[in-house]
Amino acid sequence: MSTMMQAARLTEPIFKYHIQTIPIPEPLPREILIKVHAAGYCHTDSVMPFSSFGGPLPITGSHEPAGIVVKLGQEAQLLGWKIGERIMAVNTARGCRECSLCIHHDERFCPKSAEIGLRGVDGAFAEYCLVDARYAVKIPDKMSFEQAAPMSCAGVTIYHSIMRCDLKPGQVLGINGIGALGSLGVQMAKALGLIVVAIDGRNEPLLHAKSQPLAPDLAVNAVTTSAGEALNAIDGLRPPGWTGGSGVDALIMATSAPSALPYALSILRPFSTIVMTAGPMDLVLSIGEFIFRGITMIGTKNGTAQDLEAAMKLCLKHGIESQVKTYAFGQEGMERLVKETHEPGWTGKAVVVMKDGGD
Repeated sequence: MSTMMQAARLTEPIFKYHIQTIPIPEPLPREILIKVHAAGYCHTDSVMPFSSFGGPLPITGSHEPAGIVVKLGQEAQLLGWKIGERIMAVNTARGCRECSLCIHHDERFCPKSAEIGLRGVDGAFAEYCLVDARYAVKIPDKMSFEQAAPMSCAGVTIYHSIMRCDLKPGQVLGINGIGALGSLGVQMAKALGLIVVAIDGRNEPLLHAKSQPLAPDLAVNAVTTSAGEALNAIDGLRPPGWTGGSGVDALIMATSAPSALPYALSILRPFSTIVMTAGPMDLVLSIGEFIFRGITMIGTKNGTAQDLEAAMKLCLKHGIESQVKTYAFGQEGMERLVKETHEPGWTGKAVVVMKDGGD
């Protein structure tokens, strides 16, 4: 194996990838080196590296890797991983193992942890990348690399968010933002027996969601539909004689649009839950929404390896897939990805496929 590889890197505080030749990294004891076959692009890739949550540049982009195991650290071997296995992974890596979050809570929230492709560890827009063996999951033969890559962030994040809502079959879940996360979330929630309200300010993603076999029970355009009209439509999803209050039982925020949060709060029923997996960086909230209506807000991010495995099994069982659009790895392909994913009519999930990758 060569000692050098090609990688698409962010080198300065503007969102533009540069193809560079850099050394192939060596895995630490609990890490796995994978040969990348497909790597997903996430909106976070264009935001976090340049924010206060990011790390120093340059960095190789993408925190959604899917590929083949080519080298193992010693601890990774003890966990049972083998050369040649198909692999994907959640982006968490290298927590400090010393702070209270690492010791008592969840290493994913460690302020010093590295995050693949975002902070401290180069990502999967490269011929090879490192993943933490504890956050890695085997890709089943029935799932393509192109579908596996989005599962490692979009899939696991929305699945974990649905679990945090703690709803029972027959309850009503709103998903605000029907992009890569929301589109998967609608299908997952339907597969889990929930009544689903899909909300977006754009018609294109709502039309796509409605065209899926696991379609939402109600699709709401938040630009053309008032909150009052939405509440009336949501109430129409309830059984006759319903007395539990007007609005959804829980709602997942999967968009950072500034106007989306006030709209979401206005269609929550009293004593419901809103799970924030996305949202505007600067929140402006009315405290009365929470005090006088008993609303609970939960912040969350990605998920665990167990969440990833459960999400993957759910998708395979019910035929749930991302609306993937592929781009060839290289300068031209990366420039086209950046341009097209930021156009107003963009829908779907961008996935970069390596020259000898994909399936």
